[in-house]
Order: sequence, then C-alpha cells, then structure tokens
Amino acid sequence: MRLRYFAPALALMPSMLAAEQFTCTFDKGCGTSDCGADAPFSASLAPAPTGWVLVMKDETLGTFTEFDSSETARHFVSSDIDPDAGAAGLLSIFANGAAFLSLHGNFMTPSAQTHTGRCTLETS
Repeated sequence: MRLRYFAPALALMPSMLAAEQFTCTFDKGCGTSDCGADAPFSASLAPAPTGWVLVMKDETLGTFTEFDSSETARHFVSSDIDPDAGAAGLLSIFANGAAFLSLHGNFMTPSAQTHTGRCTLETS
C-alpha cells in the first residue's frame, strides 16, 4: 500500500537523475602574437561533486563554479585552471551555443588568452 504513495516520486526520478554536460569545440584562439594560430581543441564540461570540471583528452583542465545563469547565458569561473601561473578562467556559454573561454594569468608574463567556439548541452 505504501508503494502507491511513492509512485509520483518514482515517476519524477528519471528527470531528476538526468545528467547534463557540455561538449565544446574551440576553433579560434588569441593570446599569442598571432591570433588564430592556437590549435583547435575539444573539451567537455561536466558536473562533479566540487562544481563543474573541464576535461580535455581525459585530463582535467580545471574545476569551475557556475556563478550566473539566465535564459541567454551560463557563466562559469575557475581559480585552479593553471595554479603555476596563478591563473583564473572564465567560461561563458550562450543559449545559441556560442562559447568563450578566457584565461588570465602569469604565463611567463602577465597575459590573457581567449578561445572562441561552440558548446552543446548534452543530457542523458
């Protein structure tokens, strides 16, 4: 008899358990003396117990915290993107899929790198 009280909750479980992650491809970069010369790269942004992790080729690039979200964009920040450079990262993903990844740190000298591309929300 108690099972009937749980039926509505069980019906909601698949949607509550659905995981979301972003698959991103960055095809343009600027931060070197020749903007656009940076090699394209792909990465995924997936939820983790400590926030969101950005992973490229099975290597975690950094842990991000989502700090702003709206219908038009989601913004994530990381302070562990490159600890040796004292770097911070900002990732913005817009509703139309446009994405920008900006890294600021002391990479031999204080500098910034910006990568542009697209991110797609994947759900399972």
